Amino acid sequence: ALTSGRIFMTYLGLGMVFAGLLLIYRDFLKAFVPVITMFMVIGWTGGLMYYLNMEYTPMTATLGALILGVGSEYAVLMMERYFEEREKGALPEAAMCEASTKIGKSIVTSGLTTLFGFMALVASAFGIISSFGIITVIDVALALIATFVIFPPVIVTLDKWREKHRAKKAGHNLNSSANNLQTGADIT
Repeated sequence: ALTSGRIFMTYLGLGMVFAGLLLIYRDFLKAFVPVITMFMVIGWTGGLMYYLNMEYTPMTATLGALILGVGSEYAVLMMERYFEEREKGALPEAAMCEASTKIGKSIVTSGLTTLFGFMALVASAFGIISSFGIITVIDVALALIATFVIFPPVIVTLDKWREKHRAKKAGHNLNSSANNLQTGADIT
């Protein structure tokens, strides 16, 4: 029951965060990339727990949903700054470099304060709370790492793909319009 409940909560959290971001941004890319980044963190955490022979408890079973909320924030902040730079005309790589430089310190500071706050739980005399603290600290650290290592190349690559796709579609539409004009001119 614990495992099935954990999996359900994680997928429910993924769906809700995705739906919320999609509702706010009305942009699939902006909703998808923060969620997929945190999905990877959840997978890494499960693998690390297995490797370290750590068992799921009723508290650690909630961590998938918890890290979605905490970790998605870091990715959303980075993404917002990235798209601000893109709107100013920066190319994708330059926009990400500028975003990381400008907001990176704030994200790291926020992440470290969260990490240190949860680190206090590790000192608990109750094993269930202590293990929750350990896994939460690992989750927050992985979310920070993912925000700076995984998120940037994913959003840059997908943004470039989308830009290329839009340009190709716009070019096709221009060619179609030109052909229609030419065909119309030939008829008259």
